[in-house]
Amino acid sequence: MDSKVTSSIVLGISFILSAMIGGNAFVKTKSLQDQVSVTGSAYKDIVSDTAKWRVQISNSTGLTDIGAGNAKMKSDLAALQKYLTAKGITKEMITVAPVIVETRLDYQNGSAPIGYTLRQDVTVEGSDVEKITTIAQDSSTLLSQGALVTTVSLEYYYSKLGELRVALMADAMKDAKNRADAIAESVGSSIGALRDASMGV
Repeated sequence: MDSKVTSSIVLGISFILSAMIGGNAFVKTKSLQDQVSVTGSAYKDIVSDTAKWRVQISNSTGLTDIGAGNAKMKSDLAALQKYLTAKGITKEMITVAPVIVETRLDYQNGSAPIGYTLRQDVTVEGSDVEKITTIAQDSSTLLSQGALVTTVSLEYYYSKLGELRVALMADAMKDAKNRADAIAESVGSSIGALRDASMGV
């Protein structure tokens, strides 16, 4: 008789503990599921405040007239600098790189040297974006003067991206919260505290 009572008590306690553990697990699982994940976005049109125009002066020579080729490089650089000065570009806005000399080879004749190619990069950078853009677009006039000046790139930058990113992040978070509110209200609920947040591009 006593052993049956003891077994019943132990069995009852086991059922109660199992129910408590099961109930606790259900509450935790339900709590984890009671969340909504949303993506917020924010956009803003900006205007670049810096332009960078990179051009290259080039000239090809034979094996014996590299001196003449170098003189032509100097002449073309002078023509470019004159053009830029006439357009209102100051010396501080111009960066002139050294001349690079490359040997041209005849690969059909045992890679024998047949001449040289001279290249020189010139970069114009400033905050007057429209002016630099116009100068780059009109630079073909240098070709009519015999100067071999080629545009390599015309790039635009915005110097306050760090400040803009913080502002956009705040706007994106507000947008995400509004979306979460709309989703929760559609099922007769409301959102609670923020669980997690991450930022992308």
